[in-house]
Amino acid sequence: MRYKHNEIIFNVFSMRRPTAKGKRMIHVFEMSDGINDYRIEFDAEDLTWTLVSIVKGRYVGK
Repeated sequence: MRYKHNEIIFNVFSMRRPTAKGKRMIHVFEMSDGINDYRIEFDAEDLTWTLVSIVKGRYVGK
């Protein structure tokens, strides 16, 4: 993923959960690059990804 001219490589997949936003099916992913945590959403209708949040320095992996 690219964010603010930086490439982020996810190496930890923590959780995926489907949820509905109105009539749209959204899949919420919790990911990490080993340093920071990211929440991203995939809109199954539009086939688009959205970065929802970044938590700096909070690696969720073991």
